[in-house]
Amino acid sequence: MRVRSLARPLALVLLSVALSACGEARVDPDRDTSSSPGAWDTQRLSGEVGADQAPLLATADADALVLTVSEEGTVFPSLSVGGSPFEAGEPLATGLGWLQLGGLARLDDGSWLALGAGGSSRRDGDTELSFDPVALRSSDGRSWERVETTGLAGPIEISDLAVVDGTVVASGSYRLADEPSNGGFEAHVWTSADGVSFTQIDLPGVPASTGYRTESYAGPLALVDGRVVVAGRVGSSAAVWTSDDAGTSWRRSSGLPDVYTLSGLAVVGDVVLAGTGDDTIAALRSVDGGDTWVPVDGLPSRPEESGWAPVWAGGGGFWTLTGVDDMSWSTPEVCYADLDQCERRPDPQVLTSADGVTWTAVALPGEFDQLVGTADGRTLVVGVGLLGPYVQSLPAGATPPPAAAPSEPERITLVTPEQGEPPEVGVRYHAPMFVHCGMTWLWFADRTWRRTDGGPDVEGGAGDRPPEGWPLVGQTLYGFATLTDADHLDYSTEVGVIATYERAAGAPGCD
Repeated sequence: MRVRSLARPLALVLLSVALSACGEARVDPDRDTSSSPGAWDTQRLSGEVGADQAPLLATADADALVLTVSEEGTVFPSLSVGGSPFEAGEPLATGLGWLQLGGLARLDDGSWLALGAGGSSRRDGDTELSFDPVALRSSDGRSWERVETTGLAGPIEISDLAVVDGTVVASGSYRLADEPSNGGFEAHVWTSADGVSFTQIDLPGVPASTGYRTESYAGPLALVDGRVVVAGRVGSSAAVWTSDDAGTSWRRSSGLPDVYTLSGLAVVGDVVLAGTGDDTIAALRSVDGGDTWVPVDGLPSRPEESGWAPVWAGGGGFWTLTGVDDMSWSTPEVCYADLDQCERRPDPQVLTSADGVTWTAVALPGEFDQLVGTADGRTLVVGVGLLGPYVQSLPAGATPPPAAAPSEPERITLVTPEQGEPPEVGVRYHAPMFVHCGMTWLWFADRTWRRTDGGPDVEGGAGDRPPEGWPLVGQTLYGFATLTDADHLDYSTEVGVIATYERAAGAPGCD
């Protein structure tokens, strides 16, 4: 799976997600599917994509534009006019050692605008990112230049960009920590009549960022019936802001279900959908322009690591993913059942819906980062494969074939102490041990235990290899704890006892 660096505060990493027909087989995006019903047509794009960058795809009427950024900060445009094949534009060498573009849109005068942040320097042998505002402009989508703006200050993070009633609206956050790479996010929006002079707008209910608990995030933008909707987070709660005057004034929606953040936003007709990244509520749905929201019950939820929950609109319907960084194959119940299946990462599941209520899993070849719809009903996705960036398109009115059911791991029922009760002597309990800092200390049955023998040790954080036969996956040892008396236990694997412990207080922290 290709991973996108966290330029996005909500997930700490925005992922470039590996998608395929659900199940175990991944479909090659180069495969010829032109004769298949509901087939995706694939076109390779020229240009480079850095490891921490992701392609940007935007549409305007039937035109589409892709921007990719190399490790060295060179921007590569690819433009499709009226549904024609994409053609490469002129690369723009920005000279920025690090560049993350967050928003792309076509303005009312026909020009294109991209906003982001970039810049880096070396100090004491380390690379420090400056997150200075970056604006790129093009009159035709093919030839680009960097332009100076006013009203945007750094360190900054640009999340999204839209144009409503001739006004450019950008969402994002300032990075106010002493070291900007550490965040200190404070949500804002900015508006501009010309894409050059910007006015900062303070969002209601956003406190000054003084630490993690007061951080806030303004993420994806969406337009519904002339209203601007922004989704994000304040503190530890999801937030939605709406504006009916092209971003001049805002109000914060109340009564959202209890979720941590909103990381995706899409509109079909008068229905707005927001992805949550929550492990119990996959998405929220609004039919009143973002004023009120209810959970979407028709989407499966799986344990996620990234918290990134994209939703998109294209081809007259909604699209989403479930199982992004699915952790359901990494639970102790799975790992003890069969160590070979432990930590397997199944492919995310792609689902579509006409109304945001009833969903169908569909097959989609290749990997993609972003999905958009065009005014003539086509659906486009942009991704990065082994051969570089590409775009896949689905004709208007076409539906991809249904997906195979996702595979499920084998599980067992764990033997664990009763909640609040001490473990029984002589009972063999499942007891995963995280060995990042070695095996000196064990956390078991809500107690700390200190090792008493001098046998082999494994320190996962140092990259130690375990002895033959030890069930270690990642940095977790899947062994068993058996009390020999109330204060002592044996830690064993299928090969026998490998360590002994006694109850002890004062366990140090683990760096």
